[in-house]
Amino acid sequence: MSGLPDDGLVRVVREDPIASNLLYAGTVTGAWVSFDRGDHWQSLQLNLPNTVVSDITIHRNDLAISTYGRGLWVMDDVTPLRQTHLAAASGSAPYLYAPQTTYRVRWDNDQDTPRPPEVPAGENAPEGAIIYYHLGSATTGPISLSIIDAQGKTVRRYTNVATAAALMPNVPTYWFAPPEGLPTAAGLHRVLWDLRYPDPQTLPYGYFGDMLTFTEYTLTWHAVKGNTPRVQPPGPLAIPGKYKVELTVDGHAYTQSFTLTNDPRVAIAQSDLVAQLQSEHTMTSGMGASYTGFYQIDRMRKALEASIAAKPLDADVTIASLALHKQLNALADGGFGMANRDLARNLEDADFGDMLPTSSNLDATASSCRNLDAALVEFHRLLATVVPQVNTMLARAHRAMIPIDAAPPASGCGDTANHGTSAGK
Repeated sequence: MSGLPDDGLVRVVREDPIASNLLYAGTVTGAWVSFDRGDHWQSLQLNLPNTVVSDITIHRNDLAISTYGRGLWVMDDVTPLRQTHLAAASGSAPYLYAPQTTYRVRWDNDQDTPRPPEVPAGENAPEGAIIYYHLGSATTGPISLSIIDAQGKTVRRYTNVATAAALMPNVPTYWFAPPEGLPTAAGLHRVLWDLRYPDPQTLPYGYFGDMLTFTEYTLTWHAVKGNTPRVQPPGPLAIPGKYKVELTVDGHAYTQSFTLTNDPRVAIAQSDLVAQLQSEHTMTSGMGASYTGFYQIDRMRKALEASIAAKPLDADVTIASLALHKQLNALADGGFGMANRDLARNLEDADFGDMLPTSSNLDATASSCRNLDAALVEFHRLLATVVPQVNTMLARAHRAMIPIDAAPPASGCGDTANHGTSAGK
């Protein structure tokens, strides 16, 4: 132990059970690590105060130490320490660390709000899959990190461009996790995949059905200071299985594999989890179609309003324009808007726990999908008939015409609308 700065004051030394070259030491002044079985030592303090480290244990991927005064400190996931020699061997090239086996654990179902920031509280281990990568030098080009399932389909993708913030919330901003964006500076970086698919496209409709100019949060299932999700409900939870991480830096891809295993406290068949995921994908697909349709109509009616307000129109043009505007409003709010809101609520219910989709949830989803499909049929009809007629009248009056985009695709939940009720019984 001659390499330790406080030689002779060592209290405990432990060998890492995974990487035999890795030693941890506790002394009367702190924690230390050696990557060459004790020939050289480095400080492992991080945010640990200078204090007596009386014992050390390695539990799976975590390093726990006891300190003077009955303190207990845990370093979550020592993967970077175990793979330091591999990262060093990569030289100046980026290195993607192999993630450890990840446990699929759901949030609690207590609906609450985060503690105020001035209230002391401990911090839990990071949630989901912990992914590390190292950049030998800063990069100014694009960088991405993708999670890919066993079928080769991308489950989630992160880039160095942070997600735009949502509308102003009706709660304090200290609730929320920072926007997702991959760091590009030189050094070691950590990414947390929350084990979920992308957040669904949610319209800001309130509890009473009105369109809001802010994001409405009531009581959330996952209210943790600095970690509360900004989008609720979040995307579906990925199912247990084999996954691949792919880091792309300056056009070069680096890959590692890992296993996602279900919460060992929960006994459920894999087929039930697959059925739950498929049902939730149905809901998010419908939410995407309703979101697209809503904002397409929103652009159309704003253009129509501008043409009507420009200067007086002939009576027949005014009547036709106002009638179309009324139809668009009804379709946006009563059709796409309500379908989006109801599917979001169905998704919240379905995500309550690991379970086979219930008949009541399938029936509610089927009803929302039928309403959405009816709205899409009506939208196609307006785009094919009424909108061209009004545009012809506006063109003759030398007014700007209504923009016509391609109609949204099928909702993606038509099968549920036709068969969901019987499937749940």
